Amino acid sequence: MEETLRVFRSSCIASHPFLKQEFIQKSEQRMRERTLLEFETEVFDDGGIRAFLCQKNSYIEALFVDPPFQQRGLGKALLDHAKARSTVVHLSVFAQNPRALKFYQREEFWVVKLSEHHETGETVVLLKWEARK
Repeated sequence: MEETLRVFRSSCIASHPFLKQEFIQKSEQRMRERTLLEFETEVFDDGGIRAFLCQKNSYIEALFVDPPFQQRGLGKALLDHAKARSTVVHLSVFAQNPRALKFYQREEFWVVKLSEHHETGETVVLLKWEARK
């Protein structure tokens, strides 16, 4: 768990500079107490955890890749695995994370709605992927 949380922390800090440290710490605590325990978690382990994805039913709660291992296809591999097990996948991403938005759009996720994140006031984008029929 500690290695997975380290990946979460380093990736979150690198990709979300607009979030306050207190929020990231609270999010890490939620990962420790709830997400990693209640959600199905897939990890990419290559001599250490390099990436992980947490999913419950059709919703991906978290997908994080350790910054030194980004752009090597790890996130795509985890996402492809999730998509192979479902006909519909949903996830949310902060609008101020354009790199993640571009990644998900390349992976054929489309915007469903925009909303305000209740803790941060930031805009959150709900995305959806559907298997082709």
